Amino acid sequence: KETADNKAYSDSECKVQMKTSELKDAFIKRALVKVGEGYFVPVSFTVSGKIGTVTYAKAGSTTGTAATVALAAVAD
Repeated sequence: KETADNKAYSDSECKVQMKTSELKDAFIKRALVKVGEGYFVPVSFTVSGKIGTVTYAKAGSTTGTAATVALAAVAD
């Protein structure tokens, strides 16, 4: 399911937001991000203020630029 809130969810109904530790673990294990029917590879993971965020490249990238989207978790 696609949402516009830029939150990382662990369920297909987008009701359970991932915790920072879960998002970090998924990133380390090279999990894919599913948005709608598309799958994307995360390219970075950061933590700021105990909130974890993954960034992935999406369609729309052109030579020399990358269209990216960030998805945020909740603090543990």
